[in-house]
Amino acid sequence: MNLTFQNDFCKRSIECLSDGNDESLRQELKAANKQLTEWDAELNQLHDRNGDLGLNVQMLEQELKEARRDREANKNSAPTVAEFPEPADLLNQLKARRKKSRADLADMEVVLEILSYAQGQD
Repeated sequence: MNLTFQNDFCKRSIECLSDGNDESLRQELKAANKQLTEWDAELNQLHDRNGDLGLNVQMLEQELKEARRDREANKNSAPTVAEFPEPADLLNQLKARRKKSRADLADMEVVLEILSYAQGQD
């Protein structure tokens, strides 16, 4: 039953009882009417609050979807295997930048092995 309908019913009942001068019943109905009014206000507050919570849940669900989509995009765009230059090319690049470097081709091969091993650990 609708609370507004109950509220109106109680008001009409109070008016009818007023004619019969039954004071105790009239007081009970007034108290019940007051209680119904309070419950109606409380119910409206709960509906408002629950509506806000529903909106918050929707916003959080949207953020989660976006985070998952971003994570998947990052996962797909990140290289899985690094492309390292050939040892001789790496040695030539090093010599071009540091003319007095004492590194040789064997050193470059070891460096590339270390990098490949380190990448495999990630």
